[in-house]
Amino acid sequence: MMTKLTSIFPRSSLMACLVAGIALNGCSAGADWSEPVADQEDDLYRTGTTWKNGQVNVCIDATDNGGANKAALVAEVQRVLAATWGKYANISFKGSSATGAGQATWGTCEYGFIHEGNYSTIALHFCSGTSTSSFCTAGGTNRDYDNNTRAQGTYRGVTNNGTPYYFGPVPPTMFTEPYDVTYRPGVENVGLIGDDVTGDRFQTRFRYQIMHEFGHALGFRHEQDRPENATQTICDPDRNPRTFDFTTDNTGAPYGFADNEFANDNNSIMSYCSTDTLASAKPNFAVLLAGTDIRGSRIVYGKRPAAHGFMILSDADQTYAVRASGGAHRYGGLVMSRGCSITNPDCTWTYQRGMLVSDADPTLVIRRYLNSGGKYSLMLDTGALSNSPAGLAACTPADGNCTWTYRKGMFLIDKDQTYGLNAYGGASEGAEVLATPSCKPTNTACLWTLPNVMLTSDRDSTLPINAYGGAVDKKNLKLNQDCDTQNGSCTFTFHRGMIQATGNTALAWNAYGGALATGGSIKINSSCADNNASCTWEWSHGLIKSDDEHVRKFYVNAYNGGVNLNDVLLHSGCTATNPDCVFSGFSARN
Repeated sequence: MMTKLTSIFPRSSLMACLVAGIALNGCSAGADWSEPVADQEDDLYRTGTTWKNGQVNVCIDATDNGGANKAALVAEVQRVLAATWGKYANISFKGSSATGAGQATWGTCEYGFIHEGNYSTIALHFCSGTSTSSFCTAGGTNRDYDNNTRAQGTYRGVTNNGTPYYFGPVPPTMFTEPYDVTYRPGVENVGLIGDDVTGDRFQTRFRYQIMHEFGHALGFRHEQDRPENATQTICDPDRNPRTFDFTTDNTGAPYGFADNEFANDNNSIMSYCSTDTLASAKPNFAVLLAGTDIRGSRIVYGKRPAAHGFMILSDADQTYAVRASGGAHRYGGLVMSRGCSITNPDCTWTYQRGMLVSDADPTLVIRRYLNSGGKYSLMLDTGALSNSPAGLAACTPADGNCTWTYRKGMFLIDKDQTYGLNAYGGASEGAEVLATPSCKPTNTACLWTLPNVMLTSDRDSTLPINAYGGAVDKKNLKLNQDCDTQNGSCTFTFHRGMIQATGNTALAWNAYGGALATGGSIKINSSCADNNASCTWEWSHGLIKSDDEHVRKFYVNAYNGGVNLNDVLLHSGCTATNPDCVFSGFSARN
């Protein structure tokens, strides 16, 4: 899915309306849809106004609307927004018309025209190779993209049915800089282009642009534009390899978290310095929201009530769950609690590339550390999916003290897998949760059940694993973008190494016929038991490996890539650097 998106806003009322592939129409001062906020330099860097009640209005330009591919292009934008900003925060992307009137679908409006009225809408604009409007045509001495390495009018992307879309630079009067935004009074336009499809059939740049530019529309500025970073050289997301070292500024001085816990986070989707070599076919473009993005959007818009992680229940007594002691905070510990529920974020967690991430504060993960008594304890510490924020010794998936392997019902610390997560002293109220070397499959204080986990592809986080056709015996597993947390065939329970369907826990994942060859089927099967190696699985760094190793190791794989309705099959060639083999555990069923 490709689009060229541009945006337009008057500073006086819609600093929040800057978006990728988007124009803001009808942004009048004093409009009652907005809620003014001061510049904030904690969490996400925000300024201007926010959308009242988290309702963002969107319409489609009538002239350059994608033509025959309009439905597919719009659906892709809606899907990415719902699975990112809309998944974690109380934000909805509603339809609107040329007059700003609300409607069920994204209606038609005129891009580039400032409508009068007490409302605002985002006008989404697509350019095809045959577009003739002034917003699409190249020519003259227009500033080119990609550091002037490409001819004007030759940016090529594709929709999901293979139809080419071409993107040229917008006229020079319509933007300040291709990748930076100057905030000043009056109307500005920022032009962006879609993917260069060469080598990237997963269109990571397109998904990055949707997330990043709608982030601007929500009121968030670039992370690297914080005042403490004023003298740095901005990294260029289109220069590969980059010449900018994003651990220091151009004077060699560190920036970021060095003096302020909430300073610039290079993992944020709002930072030009964000990268994700795992999820992106083009490693310059991140396609996952960072913990800072999730927390920052929730501070402004609130948490979506149905958005939560899963509980970690003790097999010694499943009325007890792991809770952040005293509320989730940095350096806080873990305890057992009978007062946990799925609505208490101190009791719910997500699993990302081996890290156990707090739901109450998604910038925090569970870390093992050596305490002053010479023993290992657990605490919550700052975590990052890729590079550690500058100046902060944060957890990353590369740190074995921050990552956990779920095996036979145990959580084992990757730095030394003789240590496991232990309800020390048994399941009792307030009992400390530690990492101890005494864990074994016969010790129920070390065994944990994870109920109702939605597993999503790290290639494309909008694609969960689905027992396709329902939680019915011998159904295949597929990626399905239409999954939701209330669908019992889209969420699964981890118990003693088995992965059971929420819709019918008598059914569990089975390497059907045994893990024998790449391309082997994975079905949900009524004949599974935790002593059958073809029915139990290990989850480590996001890799889900079959315990059936009598031939070789086989892993769960988004076969032929993370694409909607592709099969999920066995593969022997998986590594933690292959995004088609990495799955994260997110929102659970209410």
